Amino acid sequence: MKNVNLLLTIGCILIGVLSSTAQSVSISTKALFYGESINVNWTGFSGPVNVVLKHGGDIIAYASTNVAGSGQQSIRMTNQDVGTGYQLKVGNDYHVLVELRSNTLLKKESERFSLSIPEVAVQPLGLNYGEKATLRWNGFASNVNLIFTDNGQDIVYAATDVGGSGEQSLTLTDEAI
Repeated sequence: MKNVNLLLTIGCILIGVLSSTAQSVSISTKALFYGESINVNWTGFSGPVNVVLKHGGDIIAYASTNVAGSGQQSIRMTNQDVGTGYQLKVGNDYHVLVELRSNTLLKKESERFSLSIPEVAVQPLGLNYGEKATLRWNGFASNVNLIFTDNGQDIVYAATDVGGSGEQSLTLTDEAI
């Protein structure tokens, strides 16, 4: 009879451990450009955790270690901010893993998110004085300056402090210089 009671007690303890609060990890977006930040929220871990940035199966960086079992963090997606020598790549297989430090088998992954590189296009590519060019840019994390150059020399500030995505036409004239 003692063996049965002991077994029932152990079973109840295990059920109590397994039915504890479920862990969750969420991210602020599923698509971002290089230089932007992704916000990560996690809850329900019973102790300190590690927050790990991954691309596919590769660990890119430990964004945080030994932080509270519920929390939030912003991770800026640049090579300098990630800081591990890993070169961020365009792709859609990035995710964040949060793992319990005392038992790394207890972990939860975020949804996948994509990383894109900002784009710039100028049409036509070769431009003579008096001709019109159209500039298009997309995906910069902050405002930009639009500058025409000639052999590395700035010749026209087409616009300053404009949004991270847009389009502008400009005719290159002596007055524009």
